[in-house]
Amino acid sequence: MEASFNSELKIWRGPKIPYPFSMDTMISDLVLENLSKTPERILQITRSDDKAITCNEFKISMIRVAQNLAKIGIKEEDVVGIIARQSHLASYIINGCIALGALINPLHAAMNETDICGIFTQTRPKIIICEFDIIPKVQWALKNVDFSYQIYSMSNENSELLKAEDFLKPTDNEDNFKLPRFKKPANEKIFAILCSSGTTGMSKGVCFSHSSVLSLISEFPKTTYTTVSYTTSPIYWATGFFPNITSVLLQNELRIVYEDKQVEIREIFEDIEKYGITSASITPTLLALILQDENIHKYNLKSLQSVTSGGSIVSKTLREKFAEIFPDKVMMVPYGLTEIFVSMTKPNEYKQEYAVDLELVKEEKF
Repeated sequence: MEASFNSELKIWRGPKIPYPFSMDTMISDLVLENLSKTPERILQITRSDDKAITCNEFKISMIRVAQNLAKIGIKEEDVVGIIARQSHLASYIINGCIALGALINPLHAAMNETDICGIFTQTRPKIIICEFDIIPKVQWALKNVDFSYQIYSMSNENSELLKAEDFLKPTDNEDNFKLPRFKKPANEKIFAILCSSGTTGMSKGVCFSHSSVLSLISEFPKTTYTTVSYTTSPIYWATGFFPNITSVLLQNELRIVYEDKQVEIREIFEDIEKYGITSASITPTLLALILQDENIHKYNLKSLQSVTSGGSIVSKTLREKFAEIFPDKVMMVPYGLTEIFVSMTKPNEYKQEYAVDLELVKEEKF
């Protein structure tokens, strides 16, 4: 199989291979199917308070989000902006929007007013779900836009604000929920607009179809044991956004939810040891600090099998240090994770330091 290049559009494409589902199969079809198979299985745990959520609790919550969003007029193809920390509520909202057919557009809390205005002026969200402390910045950024929107707060710090938690109110119709059939097939139906990391310039909006995720998930190895995933990335990044979906699509995964805040190296060590984390996504800067920490050998990190690190330069020194400390663990380095979903390399397979091996690029499936 060979990659091809469209010189007119200036687009590289991997080889096309058959899509493993029918084109009317969407993400939420498989999500609800998987959640129904093991209703009592623990799906997610928030590391700050050890609050565990079962598959059935998750299913009911995402259905309520979809139904309550529909009640306020959100419909297929509407955009829902979100600037929020990782949480159970954020996961419910993301999956509820996907079920309804709305498009999720996450932004980073650290973005300035110009960037927020620039993205949202293009995507024109009907509602924007924010952390309480971000709301003034969003209001200032959008004070002159030519579209209407409503802001919902992720917390209850101001009684006058609309609350995102209201989307979890019982509807008394959860058992009768039916997934809507969308107008477009899976390879055309967009469910999210993510911004690139900005590594190579200004952040760009990237659209994701249902087929792009389901194709990738179909390639994941089937395991008979429970994998425990962990990421310190915010929802804005692909490594922080997609675990909210992939963990629900995989039947043997437990996700540890690390709420965005000042990261403590000690907490990461403690979490790996406490929860038996098998796969972690960690930024290069944070990974460098972890590998330099003098306490790294004081913790039992044997459960960890792989670490994904990207979003900025992953130096040769960092890769070599990882291999030195963790010779039995795999390090994956994604490049263009948001733009091409997903291209990764294993550092120990590098033939030349700055070469690109097209054989390692993920095949495109449509």
